[in-house]
Formats: sequence, C-alpha cells, structure tokens
Amino acid sequence: MIQRETAGNVEVLRLRHGKVNALDTELLKALDEQLVALEEEPWRAVVLTGEGRAFSAGLDLQRMVDGGADYVASLLEVLTRLIWRLIRFPRPTVAAINGHAIAGGCILSCTCDARLMASGGGRIGVTELLVGVPFPTAGLEPVRDVVDRRHLRRVVYESALLSAEEALDAGLVDEVLPLEDLIPRSLELGERLARIRPPVFTMTKRQLTAPLVERIERLTALHGSDAENLWFGDEALDAIRRFVEKTL
Repeated sequence: MIQRETAGNVEVLRLRHGKVNALDTELLKALDEQLVALEEEPWRAVVLTGEGRAFSAGLDLQRMVDGGADYVASLLEVLTRLIWRLIRFPRPTVAAINGHAIAGGCILSCTCDARLMASGGGRIGVTELLVGVPFPTAGLEPVRDVVDRRHLRRVVYESALLSAEEALDAGLVDEVLPLEDLIPRSLELGERLARIRPPVFTMTKRQLTAPLVERIERLTALHGSDAENLWFGDEALDAIRRFVEKTL
C-alpha cells in the first residue's frame, strides 16, 4: 500500500493502491502510520509520490457509497488526522505529483512544503463541490494557503481541473518538469532542505504554518462539525452515488 525507498537523507513514500491510488481508510491509516514512524527515524526529508498514472484521484467514492454514513464518518476522521499530521510534520516534505491529483489527492499535496508536478496529461484540482459535498474544515484551508487569490474561487467553486502548467500559474504547484525528471529533482530538493539543521527547520516551519493552523482551529471552533455533517445524510450519499454512476 505504501512503498518506502531510501535515497541519502530522503525517504520516499510511494502510494501503491489500485489503479489511481484512491484514498480509503486503509491507505490513509497506512500513510499516517508511516509518517508517525518517520518522526522517530533519522530521515531528514520525505518525498510523497504515487505509483502509475496518478498521485491520487481522491477519496474512494464507491467505498463511501457502499459503506454508508458510518464509513464516511470514519474516513473523514482519518483524513483529518492525516492532514494535521502533514501540516505539523517536523521534517521537510515534497510532493512529487506524478499524475492526476484530484480532490483529496490535491489537498494532500497542498499540505506539503513543496509541490513538483510532471508535465503531460495529469490534472490537479479539488472537485468536492462537483460531487455534491463540502470540504472538511481542515481540507479547504491548505488549498486556500497555496492557491493564488486570482484563481481561488475558480479552483474551488468551479471544481476546475488544471494542467500542470495552469497549476503552476495558479500556485497549486511550485515547479513543472518532465516525468523522467520528477523524482530526481524531488530528491535533490529534499536533500537541499535536509541540510537545514532539523530544529531550525522545525521552528521555521511552525512559524510559517501558524496562520494556517490558527485558521483551521478557529473555523473548527466556530462551525463545529457543520461541514462534516453535510457528508453523512441520505442527501449527501445520494449525491455521491449519482456522481459515481455518472462518472465511473
């Protein structure tokens, strides 16, 4: 499910789960567990990437339809925990976006310290509203944090799926390069960031992410679980079911 590879001071975590690395509770828990372990190990940077033609195509909607409200509640809990883990992860993280990064896949990439994307046919964006559900509170803010204000409403409201070049202009990614150069360049960047003395990097990252953390905490306190509750009812599950039938 998660393939680990070591390269110098960088640990590569590669999602290997089905054709498009769809996010279900098992994959999210596996990734969270790997990150917990890495906090205690000597690796000084992490590259997160996917296997095949997708970084991740987002949440496994069919599993959500089949599992119903109880499964959805569990899935959102694990997803939120993983988002927090990545935002607060004390080491440098680089998303090597090898293909499609959609919805939850896009959100995970936005929690990383740097985002590199392969040119070609891959698309990136958040499609929650197109599916008919809101963003979990912790899910929207990392997107807001990186997307240029000129593009934010289009990306969110219109569920726009952008090419790598469009994503670079919008701020969703930092670099675009040929697929064959993606991992070498991600490792190079990881090594460069790993040279920063770990406690210095950790403190600086905490300072840089403080506004994001504060927004999520404030909005969670203000709205409680309003967004999550909109995922659980029959209307939400019917919307997801219709989207699955139409697209899959």
